[in-house]
Amino acid sequence: MLLDDTHPGCAKYYAIFLHARADYMGQFQWIKDAFRIKTAWQKALELNPGEGTISRSLGIWHYTVANWSWMQRKVACAMYVNPPTSSIPEALRYFLDAEGKIGRAAALNSFDIARCYAKMNKGAQAKKYLDECLASIDEGCEIEQAKQAAVALYQELETAKCF
Repeated sequence: MLLDDTHPGCAKYYAIFLHARADYMGQFQWIKDAFRIKTAWQKALELNPGEGTISRSLGIWHYTVANWSWMQRKVACAMYVNPPTSSIPEALRYFLDAEGKIGRAAALNSFDIARCYAKMNKGAQAKKYLDECLASIDEGCEIEQAKQAAVALYQELETAKCF
């Protein structure tokens, strides 16, 4: 099958496929495909910069890589001379880019932004996005899970007197 790498939808769904396959196959496959996944998301974003789900997905990629455990980093170092790297601020940049462009997943994106700010020790900003997540009227299993996680993060930040 040939892939039309100039079609925005094709690029997006190729990235979704790679990401989903790696998630299904496990951490080793995810690390193995990390560069392909990132490149696919970047291509999709290049072809469709106005779609928030693509920006959010790149944010998820960066957040995931930035939070790799010591073992995951060692596996990546064994596989690549220059393994994938990222940072929480880089993930935040993509989540913020998705903000306002994303419909039903706004609560999820708000939670992701809050997690980034929390990791960056910016409690006041994290609180703002946790409040947005919790105030969302969107429904769904993922959104309910995000809201539960938002409550837990809110309590954690409150206990630590971060705001």
